[in-house]
Amino acid sequence: MSALAPGSRLCVNDGARGVDPVSERAQEAYDDSGAVPYNPRTVEETTSIFDVPHLVGPGVLPAHRWCPEPGPPAPKDVAEHGGPARKR
Repeated sequence: MSALAPGSRLCVNDGARGVDPVSERAQEAYDDSGAVPYNPRTVEETTSIFDVPHLVGPGVLPAHRWCPEPGPPAPKDVAEHGGPARKR
């Protein structure tokens, strides 16, 4: 955040670890395929990217819960989370 001008916003979304075992197995199979490995982060690791006082509420959440569509909620969390921050 230090390189951004005051008033700037930054949004980070990343694959989530520890949310969905099916997604984690798929990620392990991808990593084992010889492709460039991808390392999903835990919610705590994603939150640590931000200067926490600058996080815009409600903070780091599963991606589909940040601005939910009208209607019934999703049956389970997706293996992606993120959140925005604003530089003061």
